[in-house]
Amino acid sequence: MKLNVKASALAGAIVLGVGLFLLTWWLIFFGDAQQETGALIGQVYIGYSVSAAGSLVGLFWGCVDGLFGGFFFALLYNKISERVPDSAPE
Repeated sequence: MKLNVKASALAGAIVLGVGLFLLTWWLIFFGDAQQETGALIGQVYIGYSVSAAGSLVGLFWGCVDGLFGGFFFALLYNKISERVPDSAPE
């Protein structure tokens, strides 16, 4: 079975982008805005902070990161699945 590369890339972009957006708002409402989580994410994504504007920056970087991650995951999966023999009983 092969994965659809475009669909995997789009799904990764949506999941990671929206996830980072929601995580930011979770930290704003329920967590301390200066927690280590926000600082750690800010070290990975340029311009990110635990704020309303930072949630939009996180949405952007999450979509970009998820797009590439989903794309390369599907490509790698398809390449490996071509080389592994099918072991399903007939």
